[in-house]
Amino acid sequence: MAINGSQLDHAEQFDELQRHIKLLENGSAEVDCLQKLAAFSTLYPVPETLSSLSQDSNFSIAGLPQWTIPKGNEFWAKERSCDRLFEALKRFLDPSKV
Repeated sequence: MAINGSQLDHAEQFDELQRHIKLLENGSAEVDCLQKLAAFSTLYPVPETLSSLSQDSNFSIAGLPQWTIPKGNEFWAKERSCDRLFEALKRFLDPSKV
């Protein structure tokens, strides 16, 4: 898949995602960083609800059946990327910092 026209393999894309999350966490992200993070979100979508996950896999949530993690979820789950991105984005966009 390509981000901004460059072909990167899965590992390289993950490394690039981590660099952009770190920029956001440091408060030093620019518009191009936010654009690339939006591109990652498009390339690796995750389902909005558990109902869109299929059963019979190795992912479980306490008290719920086992679920398959779609490809996009694996990408975001690694190193808690989704959580880190969300928390960093909330801090970066905090209106009290203006």
